[in-house]
Amino acid sequence: MMRVQAMLVTEWDKILVIPTAKGGVAGGWAFFDLLHKGIAPLGLVFGILNPVMVQGAVLANIPITEGWDRNILDLLKNGDRATVDLLRKRFG
Repeated sequence: MMRVQAMLVTEWDKILVIPTAKGGVAGGWAFFDLLHKGIAPLGLVFGILNPVMVQGAVLANIPITEGWDRNILDLLKNGDRATVDLLRKRFG
């Protein structure tokens, strides 16, 4: 069973954690829209993602990563303060 956690992003200092990518071609454009509304996350951490999400993140200039060894939602809880090392795939 997969848990899904939603988080309202209201500031630039938030990292959005998503276990898997869902959606069609418009999904990636949503990141660009969030950027222009001033509510884009500081970074995106996916368990599994798709090329559309990568395209949207690149367009919006939002750092993005995926493929973590453990379930991301088991590592973090909503509201946790953490730093993310995107290259080493580690939380600090």
